[in-house]
Amino acid sequence: MTAVHVPVSSTPASGLRALSDTEVPRPVRQAGREAVTLYRAAVTFESLLVKELLGASGVLDSLSAAHPLLGDQAAEALVGGVANGGGLGLAEQLYRALAEAAGVATKHAGGAR
Repeated sequence: MTAVHVPVSSTPASGLRALSDTEVPRPVRQAGREAVTLYRAAVTFESLLVKELLGASGVLDSLSAAHPLLGDQAAEALVGGVANGGGLGLAEQLYRALAEAAGVATKHAGGAR
């Protein structure tokens, strides 16, 4: 099998909030530490993608213009709202692909965060 290396730091990229252990679905936690790392990487990637898509669409600029004192906080709240609503579904698919490539046994993560 091909080794999959996912660099993980203790702080999420671009100021995104890290998932707590209870926010990682139980089947992922039960699959072990490597599965949790892969799941967190997939969720972080999806959050970054959502942020980039919203930025490219001009939505984040509109938020900053409408609420100049909030600035990035409004953007992070919007990105967090999308993630808390189940995201785009990309994180689940990416997690499954990474886990399969790494040889990590998985059960359906269920998208619950």
